[in-house]
Amino acid sequence: MRVCFLELLLTILKQGYIMARKTVKVEYIKDKINHLLTIDTIPQDAKKQLCLFLDMVLLETDNYKGFQSLTWINGGYEQWVKDGEPDFPEKNKYLAPEWNRRYS
Repeated sequence: MRVCFLELLLTILKQGYIMARKTVKVEYIKDKINHLLTIDTIPQDAKKQLCLFLDMVLLETDNYKGFQSLTWINGGYEQWVKDGEPDFPEKNKYLAPEWNRRYS
């Protein structure tokens, strides 16, 4: 199943929140994209596009506060410590997949 970035973006925007408005709250967009990034059936390429879009919006509006790997915060860190805190490139397995993130 191929998911188009524009389809995902339209899904966010069609929630009734901005249909009659010309502006949207950055926090709303961030929350919606954070939710989409948790869905395993969305391909990594589509998630990459969502992340790049959100990075641009957050940076342009001075709202960028970083992100965390979902794998890292959902047990990856604990497993990394348990395994002796290996350095890169081995550490990547505790962070991957790359585009599964949560923006702060």
